[in-house]
Amino acid sequence: MDNKSQIDAILLDFAKAFDKVPHKRLLSKLAFYGITGNTKNWIKSFLSHRKQRVSVNGALSDNTCVTSGVPQGSVLGPVLFLLYINDINNNIQSPIRLFADDSIIYRKTKSETDNNILQSDLIQLQTWSNKWQMEFNIPKCMHLPITNKTKPRLHSYSLCGVPLSTVSSHPYLGIKLDTKLTWANHITDIASKSSKVLGMIKPDVKETAYNMLVRPKLEYASPIWNPQTTTQIKHLEKVQHCAARFVKNNHRRQTATTDLIATLGWPTLERRRIIKQAMTFYNILNNIINITPPPSKNRGHYIATKVPHQHCSVLLLPPCNSHLEYDPTTHYCNRKSHSFSSSNNEPPLPNTQSPKLPVKQTNNL
Repeated sequence: MDNKSQIDAILLDFAKAFDKVPHKRLLSKLAFYGITGNTKNWIKSFLSHRKQRVSVNGALSDNTCVTSGVPQGSVLGPVLFLLYINDINNNIQSPIRLFADDSIIYRKTKSETDNNILQSDLIQLQTWSNKWQMEFNIPKCMHLPITNKTKPRLHSYSLCGVPLSTVSSHPYLGIKLDTKLTWANHITDIASKSSKVLGMIKPDVKETAYNMLVRPKLEYASPIWNPQTTTQIKHLEKVQHCAARFVKNNHRRQTATTDLIATLGWPTLERRRIIKQAMTFYNILNNIINITPPPSKNRGHYIATKVPHQHCSVLLLPPCNSHLEYDPTTHYCNRKSHSFSSSNNEPPLPNTQSPKLPVKQTNNL
């Protein structure tokens, strides 16, 4: 993004994914992966002799045998599904990511050659789907170009002979991606959904319901989309302000929402996101999360000198021009305890009046 490059992403969708896994072919793949003997027989028994019927207005149809599909709602079902599609990346040149039935294939497109390679990969996926009887839901498969270019490369991709629709925004794993990764659509969406949930909360469980049902929606995967613009930050904080008035049952305009939030002891959503983002980056830097950190000469590039009068060091997050990478914020991280600066080895959640976590904000380049 910062180098004005472009990535063409194809978001894939299987048609009735969990219902179409053929049992015999699944068992053959399990044997190929070395799952044999009693384990294979147990899985075979788990899948076999299942029947289903339909009820309409109290009238039941005859039972029919289920010869395909893995049981949904079970722990084993998604595992078996992933094992079945595990070889989908064979003969694929572009990166592909699988998470249950949500898949995405993408490629940095510098020239027409890269576009052709990605199209060739889509043909390989079509060949795989025909061989293993896993159909793609073509109308729900989308092409999402991701770039900051004023004039992006436009290329028409097709899957199974059907042209794919090009979109400017599309959800993936609970996050709404957009072409410039501004996260504007995602933030608007979660703020709207959270407000609706807030309006349905019963009065006798206000604060507990907010913490369990509303705030998680506002913070899901926030290290990825943590907003940088004041407008987006205020948009999210507004939901918490409404929640504070609702919990305290104080809707008087003369009462400041910041005072209500301070009374409740809630940190701002922005501060909570900063802490989660710093924790995520720390885990990446220490190989706790298997993600390659942003380029640097060595690990020490991210660790600054010790802060005067404090037993902690500064964790430097690299600056960037886009919203894609990490927020150029410096966070404090204790080298000895491998945690943020805190007496109890837990990241502090300061109130809005007197923050305890020292954080230095800088502007994007």
